[in-house]
Amino acid sequence: MKKRSLILFLAVAFGISAYQSNNSFTPSPGIYGGNGYTAPQITLQKDGTFLYKDLTNPKKEIETKGNYEVKENKLILSAYTSTNKIQNEWKIVNKGQCLKAKKNFAFYTLCTACN
Repeated sequence: MKKRSLILFLAVAFGISAYQSNNSFTPSPGIYGGNGYTAPQITLQKDGTFLYKDLTNPKKEIETKGNYEVKENKLILSAYTSTNKIQNEWKIVNKGQCLKAKKNFAFYTLCTACN
């Protein structure tokens, strides 16, 4: 019985990992989100750099730039300088058309304008 359970567990785990790898997408260069004033905005450049703008809170305005990379269906922002904390890890969703994150109690979904 234990052997059968182990085989079933491994088969399911392999199936899930294969499903996830087949459904990973890379976001295209472009603008994700709002205008930066009413909603955060991330602009991805072709050269692997990004611009991040979030002026929604006048007490904690953020405008920064840095590098990005895609790892395991996540967009990772790095090499930036900001006096205020930014969300530096975004899940890639909707076939690479949207970025999703949670920062404290706020949930963000930033999508390209072509949706």
